Amino acid sequence: ATQVDSALVVNATGTSTLDDVRLEASGTGYSNRGLELQNGTVIVRVGESAASGGTFGYGILFFGGTAQVFDSTLDGSTYAIYNFGNPGTADVAGSELTTGVIGTVTCAGVYDGAFTFYASTCP
Repeated sequence: ATQVDSALVVNATGTSTLDDVRLEASGTGYSNRGLELQNGTVIVRVGESAASGGTFGYGILFFGGTAQVFDSTLDGSTYAIYNFGNPGTADVAGSELTTGVIGTVTCAGVYDGAFTFYASTCP
């Protein structure tokens, strides 16, 4: 069996709001995800989503849904955000993405792990 560790999995309709939260997943298995989004809308304000260890680590892994991230840190040992097959909508503003992104992600005023500023693109 493939081991997957997710700090939080969202697979619901409607909107969930996360304020001042830290989501952290780490392990030695196949894949770790701070936030795994399958459906619905998640708004994250002043938070951190981190994943490390294992073969893959994603701050946020999208299988669908919508995420709006503000003033947060997204830290994945592989990718800060992975919009798997681009089924989801990822909007990130005023946040730090310690690693890069893959798939369709809209960034505004974000920083990378070296605190390089990106006004209208993703690192």
